[in-house]
Amino acid sequence: MQKRRTAFNLILIICLLLFYIVQYKFILLNRFPFASIEADNDQFDLIYQPCTSTNNYYAIPHFRPKIYPESELSSRRADWQTWLKTNNFDTFTSASRKMHNLNLPKMEGRGIAITIGGDSQFEFLKMGVRMLRKHGCRLQIEVWSFFGELSPDARDEILRLDENISLRYADDIRNFSPFDRGTGQGYHCKYAAVINSGFEELLFLDVDVFVFKNPQYLFDSFEYRRYGTLFWPDYWKTRSDNPVWNWMGQKCFDEWEQESGIMVINKKRAWKALSLLWYLNRNDEIRNWHSTFLLGDKDLFRFSWRATNTSVHYIQHMVSPGGFLTSRYPDGTGPQSFCGLSMIQHDTTGNMLFAHVNIFKRTNNKRFNSTYLPLSYVKKYVPVQNSLNNRSAWAGSKGAKAVYARYGEYNCVDIVENHPVQIKEDVERRAVILRVKDYFPEFEKDLYDVFLKKRIERDVYRYHQKKRIANYG
Repeated sequence: MQKRRTAFNLILIICLLLFYIVQYKFILLNRFPFASIEADNDQFDLIYQPCTSTNNYYAIPHFRPKIYPESELSSRRADWQTWLKTNNFDTFTSASRKMHNLNLPKMEGRGIAITIGGDSQFEFLKMGVRMLRKHGCRLQIEVWSFFGELSPDARDEILRLDENISLRYADDIRNFSPFDRGTGQGYHCKYAAVINSGFEELLFLDVDVFVFKNPQYLFDSFEYRRYGTLFWPDYWKTRSDNPVWNWMGQKCFDEWEQESGIMVINKKRAWKALSLLWYLNRNDEIRNWHSTFLLGDKDLFRFSWRATNTSVHYIQHMVSPGGFLTSRYPDGTGPQSFCGLSMIQHDTTGNMLFAHVNIFKRTNNKRFNSTYLPLSYVKKYVPVQNSLNNRSAWAGSKGAKAVYARYGEYNCVDIVENHPVQIKEDVERRAVILRVKDYFPEFEKDLYDVFLKKRIERDVYRYHQKKRIANYG
């Protein structure tokens, strides 16, 4: 009897061990780079997906990072690592209290921060705020800029947009982490907005991001509540020879870069990562240095999160270009081609939620009208079977190849089929083109009435003015 009981207990223990092993493997298979990173020092080696020979084929075209000697990278890496280990920086609660004592908002509750680069971007801000409010989002909005970059009239117009809007400045010395304007393009205003905004839970938006529906539900999503941060993917990958890997003390990962025009962050949970983010951008010298191998502001968020083992969920649905159909050639001939001028980003379940119209700023609008708009279609890849088991994935993105193209008179982004890199990776990608109005019937009218009408009229006027000057000397 005793032997039977012992054998039974042994079998039970073995069954329990097998159960936990299976569960553990299941968790790992559904972790980064496929889904999320937990704040666990030991997880990075287990879930690491190395760069491959095809990694650089997905890098942003025509950009080669400046290469630095190992000695300089090692010295700069030791600098931030030492600071992170030895600096007794303030807690989130302490930082919030300090700003509140200087008559700045306390970092509490939920809200939205939007950065604006000058008067010329007011139309984007107006459209963005209109769409948020139209869809029922009533969160407080802070609009961030540098002192002197907005005219008095623009500041007044911004404050008149909505009663729950306030203006904040990155170089306000009362901020817990102020940033001087310095030289360069001012991308670091985003860091100031994220770190110093008067909220504990933040939805950050670039000024040229429009919503298709109320995004507040992201704060209540399972992924955000579990990990505390949501990041969105870009079209590109970071080259294997980029100095950022060495500088940040990280192996080269086969992953998509981050598109930082949209972020949802619980700042209290991510405070260590945000503190490092400040240190990596604290003055003009270091910003100018890493701008030689990083484009803009976006990449240091994911590197700071990883360097501090801060948990994050990467949205599992590949960015899709949003655009219109145009003739292939400048003279109006040739087949109709898709021209992407926007980045369509999704929520955690794959539904379209944001339109980041980042190429609108560089597009002449003279040929558009109320029925022919620069955001009427979305081009999406058809999902690949078993995509979550493919490498390189923020979900199903193996072989997702974006290219810059010149169609007609427009500079576009497109996603392609039958590209050599897809053949090399032995994956077949097919794309479909969807109409925006089939999903959001009122969006095109709002886009024209609130945002595009004046821009079209202005560009048509400038076009005819140039023609008159050319004709009459």
